[in-house]
Amino acid sequence: MKKVLWIVRIIFGMSCAVATLGGVIMSVQDPVPENILLTVVCIVLAVLLLKKRKRKEPEVLRTSETSTPLVSVKAEFTQPDVPEDTLRDMRKYYSTMQAENDARIMRESFQLCQQTFAYETFFSRLQLAERKALTLLQAKKAGCKVDEQMLKAAESVLSAVDALKTDFLGRIYTKETTEAMRLKTQAGQNRRLEAFVDELQGYENDFMTVEDDYNKIIKGVQALMS
Repeated sequence: MKKVLWIVRIIFGMSCAVATLGGVIMSVQDPVPENILLTVVCIVLAVLLLKKRKRKEPEVLRTSETSTPLVSVKAEFTQPDVPEDTLRDMRKYYSTMQAENDARIMRESFQLCQQTFAYETFFSRLQLAERKALTLLQAKKAGCKVDEQMLKAAESVLSAVDALKTDFLGRIYTKETTEAMRLKTQAGQNRRLEAFVDELQGYENDFMTVEDDYNKIIKGVQALMS
């Protein structure tokens, strides 16, 4: 039971952490008081839920499962090298209107990644958000006129990729395990949980960058079946 409660706490913490990233992006592009207040609230909740808790018994330190948050809000990213001829063409043809459209698609894709429960939708939109973010940063490198707020939002999106994956894992874990536990028999619950694990394992390669978090979710489901 303690393990299940820990997973639930981490899941909500991950959701708040990713919501914080979304709030940062929204506040950068539209710095109204409502967006700023929402971001601050999400930060406070994420810190409280993901804060490491001290244990009296030193033996619990044998595993990071009880002390390490599943999500890192900030991560480093490396912008790929771009050929000079590509940058030259971009300087000629990439317009302010295109930059605004790319920023809009990036923002909408990011927000959908925070909400969807569908694997294909999540990964396709995540790739789209990454691609648009890289395009905006590439435009800056090419010398195109790109709003500074758009560039900050693009950097935030690229830094949040792994956090979004971890948040998605937590979201589908909550949904699938909740629905499984509503079934009347243990056999029915186990079949539903086994189907969930099978589906997750079909996307194992897509979660390789958050392998530890992925494995913790798998173990959490398996613990419910034991």
